[in-house]
Amino acid sequence: MKEIGYLMFDFFFEDKSIFIEISAHPLSIEKDLEALFTWLRKQTGIVILDEDGELAGW
Repeated sequence: MKEIGYLMFDFFFEDKSIFIEISAHPLSIEKDLEALFTWLRKQTGIVILDEDGELAGW
């Protein structure tokens, strides 16, 4: 079965933070997202929340 999907995201820049909203993504890029989040954690403190504002499992 061929996966058809797309990535949708927005960046919101504030004085001391960046909010990245990922509203849709195909399952095929989850490893890439995990690698991105791992890299970001090595650079700075990050918090990843789900759509309800709860800590996400990333």
